[in-house]
Amino acid sequence: MFPSVIYPVDYGYITNTKSMDGSCIDVFLGNKTDMQVTGIMCTIDMIKNDSEIKVMVGCSSQEINTVLAFLNNSAFMKAIFIDRFNS
Repeated sequence: MFPSVIYPVDYGYITNTKSMDGSCIDVFLGNKTDMQVTGIMCTIDMIKNDSEIKVMVGCSSQEINTVLAFLNNSAFMKAIFIDRFNS
């Protein structure tokens, strides 16, 4: 996480987990109350030369599109969304 960045949806990490880069698994938390995993964002960061999976929990389609636009706003980072329910 970058403290100076304003994330469009609540963003954090899942404690006691490990992602590919050794830190905790990132999560975007939407406004739905069911708290189900909605899907995942797969990101490529050209500056850090890595890729990550970010879990989307309780996110509406509008929140998913907002996060997708946010993550694709740079020439150096790109993301795709994989929907848990429409695979």
